[in-house]
Amino acid sequence: MSNQLGGAASSYLRQHAHQPVHWQVFGDDAFEEAERRDVPIFLSVGYAACHWCHVMAHETFDDPAIAEFLNQNFVSIKVDREERPDVDSVYMAATQLLTGQGGWPMSVFLMPDGRAFHAGTYFPPEPRQGLPSFRQLIQGVHDTWVTNREGVEQFAGQLAQRLEQVNDAEAQLSNRVTEDSTDADKTMHLALNVLTRQEARTGGFGEAPKFPPHSALEFLTALGSTVEGDRTLLDRTLRVMALSGLHDHVAGGFARYCVDEQWLVPHFEKMLYDNAQLLRHYAHASHLASDPADRELFKRTAQLMVRWLVDELLTPEGAFASSLDADTVLENGEHHEGATYVWTRAELEHLTDFNGALKTLLVGGSVHAPQRGSMTFADTPDNEELTLAFSRVPEDQDWSAWDQARPVLEQNRAKRPQPSRDDKVVASWNGLMVRSLAETSDLLDGENTEHAELARTLAINAATFLWKTHIAKDTNNQELTVLRVSYNGATDNAREGLLEDYAGLALGLQAVAAVTNDHSWTEKANEILDASLEKFVSTNQGTTLVRDSTQDPHATADQAVLNARNGSSGVVILEDATPSGTALLALALAQRARPADEATLAHLLNHTDFVAARAPGSAGMALAARWKTRGGTVREIHIAGGSEGERRAARRVALLAGAVITPTPSTDATRGEYAAGPAGDVRIYICQNYSCMAPLITVQELTTQLQKLGER
Repeated sequence: MSNQLGGAASSYLRQHAHQPVHWQVFGDDAFEEAERRDVPIFLSVGYAACHWCHVMAHETFDDPAIAEFLNQNFVSIKVDREERPDVDSVYMAATQLLTGQGGWPMSVFLMPDGRAFHAGTYFPPEPRQGLPSFRQLIQGVHDTWVTNREGVEQFAGQLAQRLEQVNDAEAQLSNRVTEDSTDADKTMHLALNVLTRQEARTGGFGEAPKFPPHSALEFLTALGSTVEGDRTLLDRTLRVMALSGLHDHVAGGFARYCVDEQWLVPHFEKMLYDNAQLLRHYAHASHLASDPADRELFKRTAQLMVRWLVDELLTPEGAFASSLDADTVLENGEHHEGATYVWTRAELEHLTDFNGALKTLLVGGSVHAPQRGSMTFADTPDNEELTLAFSRVPEDQDWSAWDQARPVLEQNRAKRPQPSRDDKVVASWNGLMVRSLAETSDLLDGENTEHAELARTLAINAATFLWKTHIAKDTNNQELTVLRVSYNGATDNAREGLLEDYAGLALGLQAVAAVTNDHSWTEKANEILDASLEKFVSTNQGTTLVRDSTQDPHATADQAVLNARNGSSGVVILEDATPSGTALLALALAQRARPADEATLAHLLNHTDFVAARAPGSAGMALAARWKTRGGTVREIHIAGGSEGERRAARRVALLAGAVITPTPSTDATRGEYAAGPAGDVRIYICQNYSCMAPLITVQELTTQLQKLGER
């Protein structure tokens, strides 16, 4: 055997292609080799932007002695978790059951049939902080394999059964119907109250490390301004992140998380899925935030994110790359986490008018000692490196000073070594970004339309690429398949996507349909949704079943994954860093508002009452879909005629009210169900529960009518 990663498309796998470990790709060949040799499997899972993955790679997998031991006594498999979220999910569940925590790099030891029996995350080269060295670990696993095989077999079987039970328990959430399941208002108030109680003293939810609470933000943004008190929590959460070190104030975008309680020191990797979700929340809040100063902060945050997408993540094909690395490789070859992003007082004094407003506006934290908390640059030694954050919501004089300083800092930073980029294009994450960009293009429109037009163009171009490249059809042009990943515009040997890829892409195309008023995008989204229902949803004796892989799990899931769960196929109901496939499907089905989808939609949202009282931050998108359908179907807005300015203003009003903009199917807007006025002037239709109100003739009438409906 030899290292098989040299020809991999994945950037993460190629990072390990030079190593003396005989890495194999995840698949039948590797498991058959372990069976033939009668040795366990060492499974290592990570991703290209992961700092600790780089650390363990250098400390451990570059070591010839460790590689020799692994090669003699194990079959070693490398997995890019972004390519194979199904593999990552099942073995992360095993890791969490065994250790009480998870993360990457993930290190799991498997039977030759795929069942896990031991797991952990990062292991150091020497014993440290209660962890054995990796060499001690693999020696211990090997010794146990040789001397107590029966015990290993027994434990692997017990763990597989436990994973099956956990998987079945989550699937059963869809059957959690409560007595108040029809009372959406009660459910939303309950969820809001729980989130308010769970809010941390320093903002967000939970202790350090501090992650963007995506699911909670999806729910709170959906509520908009229709529930008393909800804006306070939403604005506070968005504000603390926009001011924090999590936010790249110089170039835009947000890092994955902050390691400290004060949100000052980020873990510097930037992920597409984080920014795809945060962009639309800031765009919405730039209109709805209670405080005008917050609205300005949120608008600028969204505008800078759009610029950052073009500068840093846009691929030549028009889609978006997966991530920027946490580490910067310096000229001497050393990896330094965050080296691109930190600043010293000497640099700021040299490059900016630091003794003005910036002296008190800018604060930072130490990457090497985050526990020291917030520090002003003025009080630190000239050459101490700090992250960059704002100490307060900027006022006019602060913005004036920052607007002069930021481009200078950006130009200076561009001369430094830059973090590497993972060019992998993931269907579901790109679908989320297309959705955000399409909505943002209407929400950022104002006196300066530059960012709005840019967002619109980016959304349309990305959607066009995704439809052309990530959609495959059979020879009869009947069966549609969404492919999960592409590299350099190609999907050679790409696997079929999971439910999150189908539904996430459908959501993105629905948003493009709305912003372009082009019904062909609606038709494309519906094709994907129809395929989703056919592949992932089935009914057995009146019971609806949903899976993350296709109806026949053996058609798309590796047997090893099924073995790890004792033969059960998986479904993810709860939401985490990204929305679950079931939540994405629920929202997309709610937005297309078809009678035939109602039973499936109800099943997908059954768990919201149960979860709202316990962990609403794990069901935000499902709660958003539930809120949008509280009156039956979603409120659909059809706009015919009028100027582009009138149509965009109407779309903005509808978006902020939580309504769904639906393109008019007819190519002739003067005839048909949704007709323009006699002279082509604007007519706006509000429809719900498959019927429409009399047409409105001004955007102000739309605003007034939606406000009245929201009060009911």
